[in-house]
Amino acid sequence: MANGRINIRLEPCSVVSCAYHGTRLDRHLKIEHPELSQQEADLVLREMKRMVGLKRLRELWQINPPVHMTTTLDVEYGAYDEHPDSFYGEIDLDSDEGTTHRLLRLENVALKAQKEALNKEVYFLRNKLKQLKASSAKRDLRSSSTG
Repeated sequence: MANGRINIRLEPCSVVSCAYHGTRLDRHLKIEHPELSQQEADLVLREMKRMVGLKRLRELWQINPPVHMTTTLDVEYGAYDEHPDSFYGEIDLDSDEGTTHRLLRLENVALKAQKEALNKEVYFLRNKLKQLKASSAKRDLRSSSTG
């Protein structure tokens, strides 16, 4: 993940209300989403790579390797937030209470991801609003100076 070499070409487009699911997500963002600036498209690509990388790490954690796997994600994000199975010894996951805790943690992770996606959408919409206001102000200035 540190080098950014994560294949996201086959991932679905993460732009709100876009149903693209093809073979070239990077090209799709540049061609089919002219509303995104270059920086916004790069941000979407970086975030998609991060999410795919975390998803693949979660898949590795779920196979429960014989040697416990620890990464810098355990330190940076907290072991329990990103991969709830990581503290297997503290709660009996076979009991109903352990299962409930696990489901709550999984729901918490999903809600955090949803919140993050909504925050990104708000960020993009605010930037678009600023751009529209600026272009409207320029247009008004031009029309007032010519008229």
